Amino acid sequence: MWRSRAADVSASTPRDLAIKTPAEIHCPQVRLDPSECALLAHGGRPQRPDEASLATLVGRGPRSVVLCGPDGEPLALGEARTQAASGALLLCPQTVFPWATRA
Repeated sequence: MWRSRAADVSASTPRDLAIKTPAEIHCPQVRLDPSECALLAHGGRPQRPDEASLATLVGRGPRSVVLCGPDGEPLALGEARTQAASGALLLCPQTVFPWATRA
């Protein structure tokens, strides 16, 4: 059955609603500071040394964490890993949204 593009767009879930629903349903969020956002925009992986509150995010798999800017704007989907050498939490972006590079 044919549907117009307008019908598809109006029937879809808005991005903010899809990403910002409770963590039990979708992905938990990690807010980045401006320097971490700049690193992310240039292909880097922000590190968080000794951040126990984020330890539960390690090992959840690809695109299991929403990386957000200081204002809460989703910038990327990624995963959290533990860096072997230092034990620091490494935030690894896998899908970076286009607007993340415009900051």
